[in-house]
Amino acid sequence: MSLRILLSSCVVFLSTVATVRGSSLEETLLSKEKEFIEAIQQQDQTKMKQMFAPQAFTVVPGAGRQTGDQILKRLAGTMIDRYQISDVHVIEVSQDVGILSFKYTWSGRAGGKQFQDAVAFATSTWAKQDGEWKVVVFQETAWHE
Repeated sequence: MSLRILLSSCVVFLSTVATVRGSSLEETLLSKEKEFIEAIQQQDQTKMKQMFAPQAFTVVPGAGRQTGDQILKRLAGTMIDRYQISDVHVIEVSQDVGILSFKYTWSGRAGGKQFQDAVAFATSTWAKQDGEWKVVVFQETAWHE
């Protein structure tokens, strides 16, 4: 009987540790994602470039797959007036790699078009490189309810 209690306690403890680690990673990646969105809002090209890993690419509606300067050129024409992130999910791939998936509602201008409360589902893969979290892959899918 006491072995069962001990095993049950270990399972509860380990699941609590996993949740704490996951929520800590979630907080970190969500904070980095917001930092990146705010760099877009401020049109801070230097900050945006610093936040992308050298091998990074994005896949977004109307632009396909883009890398490096292509990403920065597209983002130079993007103005975000307001945004909201919800329905957040995180997968911890390793200690230095995490995947953040979320629902993104925003208003602003992109690709020469005005958007009002546009909804997209996005996934960004972050990797810690030289002690800094960097975007490696970003993918966005527009959602029409």
